[in-house]
Amino acid sequence: MIDAQEALIIGLVNKVAAADSLLSEAKKLAGSLAEKGGFALNMAKSALNQSVSLDLNSGLDYEIECFSACFSTYDQKEGMAAFAEKRKPKFLGR
Repeated sequence: MIDAQEALIIGLVNKVAAADSLLSEAKKLAGSLAEKGGFALNMAKSALNQSVSLDLNSGLDYEIECFSACFSTYDQKEGMAAFAEKRKPKFLGR
């Protein structure tokens, strides 16, 4: 068992919040994720879920498949265009 600060130090978590601000911090994170491309988030979640049942090489192969799948989406093209045009992307989750 480790405490929250140790988890932060070793990189197990990326943020520690006090109990009284936990809900507002979670909502901020959810809002930030909601602005991202839905398809890419689904692929990231899938890769993470698969990582617990695959060996390292198989997991890396699966990550490559997920990453490659993201490049055939509308959201990828929109993200690149928005970056080039210095504007906020309008992701559609496809």
